[in-house]
Amino acid sequence: VSQSRYTTSGSVTSATGKFGDAAVFDGTAYLSRADDSDFEFGSSNFTIACWFYPTATPSNQCVLLAKWSNATNAEFLFRYDSALKLNAFISNGPLAGNQVNTILNSPVASLNAWNFAVMRWNGTQMSIRLNNSSWQSVAFTGPVNAGAAPITIGANGFGDAGSKAAGRIDHMSVWKRALSDAS
Repeated sequence: VSQSRYTTSGSVTSATGKFGDAAVFDGTAYLSRADDSDFEFGSSNFTIACWFYPTATPSNQCVLLAKWSNATNAEFLFRYDSALKLNAFISNGPLAGNQVNTILNSPVASLNAWNFAVMRWNGTQMSIRLNNSSWQSVAFTGPVNAGAAPITIGANGFGDAGSKAAGRIDHMSVWKRALSDAS
């Protein structure tokens, strides 16, 4: 994760990652940056992928990447929960009265080991995958809400104490296309 484009809240350090250096989160810190058109997906397909290395089982959730700060600025949220399962949320508008689709059923990530997580939307389905397991999918016709939430790594957009990651995140990548299974 290139920390140079982000503002640090707390102490995010660097250490050996899966490939090169990774951002190290202590469970109290996260990275954020202002709303950015690169993360406005609208009707465009997208894929988010990263390597993560959890060092503690969270009491609630640990956000990998989010653009979600409140009920009005709800776009997407990619995280793992207290069972170390991936979760993905996607919204087509402010939460009140709009579609929010959720996947809460991935295999369990390994603690103190590198895990590879993928979230993608192909225009009709939102899918997640952990460590080359089978895809878990749910229908979502979009478009993805266009709000003004900040982009965050390691916590949700409002810095909720229950959302902060403990461990490493490496090679966070975002594409404005749905990568194929072979990608």
